[in-house]
Amino acid sequence: IQNDCAKRFISYEEGREKTGE
Repeated sequence: IQNDCAKRFISYEEGREKTGE
């Protein structure tokens, strides 16, 4: 199951949006 990987990716994307990278 790659749920953890997907969750990590989503968190990474959300973090990028917050920082505006």
